Amino acid sequence: MIPLRPKSSIICLFLAISLVMTGINAKKTIQVKDVVFTIAQSDDRKVTEKLSHPNKLPTTLPPIHNTDTIKLSFTPSLNDGSAIKLKQAVLSFRSTDDVARIATQWASKLDGTGTGTGSQSWGVTIDMGSTATMESFLGHSGRYSVTLYIATLDAALAYDLGAVSVLFAGPAVVPKPSIPESFTPGPEIHHVFRAPDAMASVWLSRVFTVLVLAPWSFLVGAWGIGGANVKNFFEPSSSFGYGGVFFSALGAWVFLFYQYWLRLNLFQLLYYGGLLGVITIVVGRWALVHRAQLRLNKAY
Repeated sequence: MIPLRPKSSIICLFLAISLVMTGINAKKTIQVKDVVFTIAQSDDRKVTEKLSHPNKLPTTLPPIHNTDTIKLSFTPSLNDGSAIKLKQAVLSFRSTDDVARIATQWASKLDGTGTGTGSQSWGVTIDMGSTATMESFLGHSGRYSVTLYIATLDAALAYDLGAVSVLFAGPAVVPKPSIPESFTPGPEIHHVFRAPDAMASVWLSRVFTVLVLAPWSFLVGAWGIGGANVKNFFEPSSSFGYGGVFFSALGAWVFLFYQYWLRLNLFQLLYYGGLLGVITIVVGRWALVHRAQLRLNKAY
């Protein structure tokens, strides 16, 4: 194999890019011509409008009644002039009324006319008086925008034909729900609540009160048996202040547990108890130190 020189590689790359760009530019598109919109009325009169893409239907077009038949014929082809063999076209009607919001699409089988290798004319016919048409439009009269959709595997076209007026003889039909709705009173719901717990008896509350006060009674009795002397507690000295704060801290503990019994939770008890515990330890140590110093000074 002969290796390519740098100049030859650049030329090959340029040719490859040119081929890709040529393929992109050669993208196929659909064209339509000989577009004819016909309204066949019930009295055998016909209203015919010939269009050229992308022109639209005139606003002076008479309204379409439910006794009429409309037909749209057209000749599609690709931009390179080759013919298209279609199997189906979709003619879409969308209501311009923002309140109604009715839209229907007709995937109609095409009627092909013409032979040979050239372009072939196709037509879409819709009987506005058929049951399927009435159900599709829900009997709603008004202005509808019409769009023709045709497509192949390589290209597609959406041709906006403009707006037409559709008139139905009867009132608009209210669509029936796919699942029948039934709103009827249901059975009455009776809620059954758990019976409230019975209050504890009075004697149990009194026993609990005695158990709470018993330790204090035991403490006072133990002080009496041990010969507790409180006469020096009221002597005017620095120990009196620290002793008063220490006993106040002990009373605060009793009040804290009383509040815990009434309204505080465990986390609040631990929080306030931690703060009060630090204060009790500090002032208790100061009170004991000053009390010991007072005893040493008086030698008793």
